[in-house]
Amino acid sequence: MTVRQLPIPLAVNGACDFASFRTGDNAELLAQLRTLALLPDGIGLWLWGEGGSGRSHLLQALCQEATSHQYPAIYLPLATLAADPEAIDGLEGGVIAIDDVELWLGDRRLETALMALYQRQLTSTGVLVVAAGSAAVGANFALPDLASRLRALPSFRVQPLGDADLVAVLKAAAHQRGLILNKITADFWITRSRRSLPTLLAELDELDRVALAAQRRLTIPLLKDVLKL
Repeated sequence: MTVRQLPIPLAVNGACDFASFRTGDNAELLAQLRTLALLPDGIGLWLWGEGGSGRSHLLQALCQEATSHQYPAIYLPLATLAADPEAIDGLEGGVIAIDDVELWLGDRRLETALMALYQRQLTSTGVLVVAAGSAAVGANFALPDLASRLRALPSFRVQPLGDADLVAVLKAAAHQRGLILNKITADFWITRSRRSLPTLLAELDELDRVALAAQRRLTIPLLKDVLKL
């Protein structure tokens, strides 16, 4: 199996691996992705979840895992690719992971290219994993054939992390920055937040900047001052 190289290389974030993904209620999904990475001979799955749920992390982890087993893999973030069928023309085999697939849905020209890719993966026994913000059943397809095939894929929702897992991630991230985040402060923060991990980590970066500049500890008063909680 081979995957044609794109003219513009798309780098995978090396930090996005399965080991660094907080599992939470996603054990079954991770097991399925690990199986695809180890034995990429099935058509794949549809992975969906809210923004910041970890969809992109998991797709890149899948590609890294497949590569570690000597299988070719490519990560295609459609948000950064030109909306051009030629961007995926000729790709086949191995693991192909498409992020933000909904950006190409509703356009017959782009969906025709996706349909052709699906068929090539099917005949080459490659894996096609697509990620979107919603389940396939609610996606806006222009081509009935593509809709029926992608809706037939096994579908997994990336379950959001619960409060305890969010606190654990934040405490570990704070520790990496040389900060101490105690449980009382973390609980205060989480219960007043949007519970979006990317947002929380961005807030932590700002807290780290202010704490360093002002020589302050990570406390509830600091959270109130910086985050206006």
